[in-house]
Amino acid sequence: MTFKALWVAGIFLASTSIALAHDTRVAWTESKGEKIVTRDATVLLPSLEQTALESELRAAVVQYLTLEQTAAEEGYEQRASLLHNLRYRFSTALRKVRTGLRIDAVECTGAEAAVAGDRFRHFRCEVTSEVLEIPSAAVTWEEGRITAVVEGEPRIEGSFQARLDVHVTGRSTIAYRQIGRVALRRVSRP
Repeated sequence: MTFKALWVAGIFLASTSIALAHDTRVAWTESKGEKIVTRDATVLLPSLEQTALESELRAAVVQYLTLEQTAAEEGYEQRASLLHNLRYRFSTALRKVRTGLRIDAVECTGAEAAVAGDRFRHFRCEVTSEVLEIPSAAVTWEEGRITAVVEGEPRIEGSFQARLDVHVTGRSTIAYRQIGRVALRRVSRP
């Protein structure tokens, strides 16, 4: 009986929040929509790429944690610090893969009818994500001890382009969903 009550309450709350997202009286210009989307939305990676990167980055975080602890135990504080920094950067890349990449560029157009002149409650936005930097380093060993850590150029993934369906939910809040396929846009490094 309790499970059914919780299930019904969950459906009611979900439908209420969806209805509120569609029934808001607040409307924005396209430029305000672009500012809020840039601030609050993220681009999720394609599922196959996300899965592969998550696996790779989780392994790197574990590996660099072990290397960091080994260097600290050997008394090499500078190497331990460098390894800690690398582990942190791998962890940051992993978090971005899981939660989505921030938006670097956006172009929104009002969807449906305008409410008051140039104000809309719904937008379609073409977005371009930030690039994802994955650290690269080589660790050398001699006689069972870490002798050097040499950092190379980071690997760059992205940026990614996507389309978002955006609904105004309040004065400065949105609900959005990523629609269509995510496209990879190669960025050349200087």
